[in-house]
Amino acid sequence: MPIRLANYLKENHYRVAVHCVKKNGDEKIESLLDPDIPVYYTDRYWKLAAILIGHNYKYIHSHCIASQMLFARTQKRISMLQTKHMATLHGGYEGIEREKAIRLIKENDPYVTCWTYVADNNLPILQDAGVPAGK
Repeated sequence: MPIRLANYLKENHYRVAVHCVKKNGDEKIESLLDPDIPVYYTDRYWKLAAILIGHNYKYIHSHCIASQMLFARTQKRISMLQTKHMATLHGGYEGIEREKAIRLIKENDPYVTCWTYVADNNLPILQDAGVPAGK
């Protein structure tokens, strides 16, 4: 989904980049991404902040817990960062211990502008973590 979304945005003349916490090495997956879309790899909050500020990115859309945690850490430590964050769930939180998932959502939520999900079974964990329906 993230690759398809990035390609769609690029095709429709939006400025887009992809961030990965680490390089997974799956060339088959990486080859699906438009080669004109820059890809950034970092698991350091200060490097992510430099990318976001240096390229004046206004929005970030995350698809995995590690990225959501990294962005939350970045927002927390770099208070001048004005980037909006849309976080999408598609199974990551449901795949870990429920108490840990709820704790992580609660930690990330102050730094998430809006939450989205790809299937109805993703919704209960957000509700259990106390995320308002409108968010």
